[in-house]
Amino acid sequence: MPDCPECGGPVEATFHYCPWCSAPQRRKLVQFFHPHEELESDHAAAAPVPAEHRRQLMLVLHALANGEQDDVAEECQETIRSGAWLLYEEISSGRNIDAASYAYELLELIEGESNRLEDFHAAVRQNLPSDLQ
Repeated sequence: MPDCPECGGPVEATFHYCPWCSAPQRRKLVQFFHPHEELESDHAAAAPVPAEHRRQLMLVLHALANGEQDDVAEECQETIRSGAWLLYEEISSGRNIDAASYAYELLELIEGESNRLEDFHAAVRQNLPSDLQ
């Protein structure tokens, strides 16, 4: 039985943490890799994304959520539901009118979101294309 490198207590080989001091017994592979120096944080999602890529992402999400394969569409709608705040952020940012349009239409698919979307629409109408104003 190996000993904990932190406290020296006995630790089973299968343990991830020391039962005596809670020190991790294994290193994660990601600890050996550092973020790109141009990124301001460890989160890649925090990096600026070009407008065309945002539009393309919204287009693909829209196509999947409205797709012919019910199981894929249902799973995609569940993902959209859990990340609805990102869609609201996309619309309110005013970065790309096409991406905002797709984001708005995706929010319309979420059940129980109509009241909040209606209130939000009144506040950000100027960031949407004329057919959604």
